[in-house]
Amino acid sequence: MSLLKRAQGTAISGLILMVLIGSSIASALDQPKVERRELELRPHMQLAYGALVKVLAATAKESEVNNYKGMVETESALKVMADEAKIIHSIIMKGDKEHEFLSQELQKSTELAYNRYKGGFREQAKFHISDVVSTCFGCHTSRNSAFDSQFTSTFTKDVQLDNFEPLAKARFLSLSRQFELSASEYESLFLSKGLSTDELINLDPMVEYLILTVRVKNDVNRALKTFTALGKRNFPETVKRDIASWVAGLKSIQGQKPEKDKLAQSKNMIKMARGSMEYPRDRSGMVQYVLASKYLHEYVNEEGLSKERKAEVYYELGGCENVLATQFSADEANVYFSEAIRLAPKTDLARKAFARYEENVLYGYSGSSGVHLPEDEKLKLENLKKQAL
Repeated sequence: MSLLKRAQGTAISGLILMVLIGSSIASALDQPKVERRELELRPHMQLAYGALVKVLAATAKESEVNNYKGMVETESALKVMADEAKIIHSIIMKGDKEHEFLSQELQKSTELAYNRYKGGFREQAKFHISDVVSTCFGCHTSRNSAFDSQFTSTFTKDVQLDNFEPLAKARFLSLSRQFELSASEYESLFLSKGLSTDELINLDPMVEYLILTVRVKNDVNRALKTFTALGKRNFPETVKRDIASWVAGLKSIQGQKPEKDKLAQSKNMIKMARGSMEYPRDRSGMVQYVLASKYLHEYVNEEGLSKERKAEVYYELGGCENVLATQFSADEANVYFSEAIRLAPKTDLARKAFARYEENVLYGYSGSSGVHLPEDEKLKLENLKKQAL
C-alpha cells in the first residue's frame, strides 16, 4: 500500500471522531438537547480534527514518515485523537444511550491505534484505525441524505482533495457527507474506465455506488441510468452478470414505496433476494438487500419501538450488511449483531446473533495456519457470549 493511500485511509478514519457522533446525536435527540450537546462536543471535535490534519500531513510524505520528528508528531496527534475520543464517549454516556456502543467502539479503536503506533507497530495501528473506517462509512451511508449535520460543514477545508486517488476521493466525499459530489465522482470513475478489473472486483466500488444512490440519495433512476450505460461496456463476465442483475433489480423497485410495517416489508425483500441467489457469493439480490436495509434504518429510528423490536431490526440489518459488506463496511454487520445481543440478551435472537457474529470473527482471522484471534477480540467474544447465552 502506498504512503499516500495510507494517509488517505487515516484521514477517512479520523473523520468519524467528528462526523459519526455528531450526525448520530442530531438524528436521535430533540433539538434543544442537540444544541447543548453540540456546544459541549464542539471543542473536543475541533481538537480531534486538528490532530487528524497533522496525521494526514505527516503520513502523506515519505520523508516525514521515516524521520524521527515526523514519527513524534504523528504519535502526538494520535494521542490527541485518542484522548478526545475518550472525552467524546463520556459526553455521549451522559444522555445518548442509544449511541453509547458507537462511541465506545470509537474510543477503543483510537486508543489501540495510538498504543500500537507508540509501541512501534505502525501497521497494526493502521489496522485498528480501519475498524473506525468501517463504522464511519456505514453510519454515513445508513441514512437519507436529506439530513446533514452542521458538524460536517468545514471538515474538508484543510484537506487537499486533488492529492487523493479517484476512488479514495469518491469515498472521502461520502464520508464527509458530500453525497452529490461523491456520486458524480463514482460515475466519472466508472465511465472513464479509471478502474482496473482487480479494483472493480475486489474493492466493490459499484456496490458502494449502489448503496449511495439507492439507500442514501433515494435515487433509483440515477442508479439505473448509470448501470444501464455500464452494461454496454466490455467488462469481465462476473462484473457483467452483476450489472445485468442490478439493472433488472432496479427496474423492479422503481416507484416502490415503504409500507406501514417496514420490518415485514424488509423481511419479504430479503426473502426475495435470497431466492434469486444461486450460490453464497451470488450478488444478484444486492438491490433488494440495499432497499431492505434502507427501510430497516428508517424503521429503527421511529419512536416508540421496544428494545425487542429494535433488536430484531438490528439482527436483520446485520444480515443485510453480511451481503453488502465492502472494503469500508466489512465489520458493520458485527456492530449490528452485537447491538441486537445488547438489546435482547439471553434470547433466541441473541443466540442467533452471536452465532453469526462469532462466525464472522473466526472467518476474518482464519488462515492457512488456523485461526489467530487477537486478545482484544477474544475478550469481546467472551463478553458477548455471556450476554447472549
